[in-house]
Parts: sequence; structure tokens; C-alpha cells
Amino acid sequence: MGKNIHVTHRKDGPWAVIGEGDNRASSLHETQREAIEAGRSMTSPAAILLISNSGKILTLADDTNVDMKNSI
Repeated sequence: MGKNIHVTHRKDGPWAVIGEGDNRASSLHETQREAIEAGRSMTSPAAILLISNSGKILTLADDTNVDMKNSI
């Protein structure tokens, strides 16, 4: 199983997809949905975490089921 993938909204606008422990975003996207899809396509993510601007985990989902009702 791969590492967790963080999807977070950047202050400068785009949604970032960041592998856990990485210093830089793997990709940037205009919408949250596009970022989640990009995170899912990464090599075997363990989980996709939606992170608020304050750093709080909003949703923890496995790589096949993202609960969009708790999204930003």
C-alpha cells in the first residue's frame, strides 16, 4: 500500500495534491474534485485526506470512496 495523499486548498487559489512527507505538491488543480481524482490516480494511495486551510483533516477516505459532503 502507498502513502497517504493530502488534498488541500492553497491560499493562492488552486487545490494541491501532496504525497505525505513530500515538501512540494505533485500537482495543482482548479477544483477539489479534479485534485481528488488526481490523488486517486497516484500509485496505490493508502488514503486521501482532505485538509482545511487551518490544517484540520476534514475527510479521511480510502482510495475508492471520498465523502464529498464533508469537503470545503
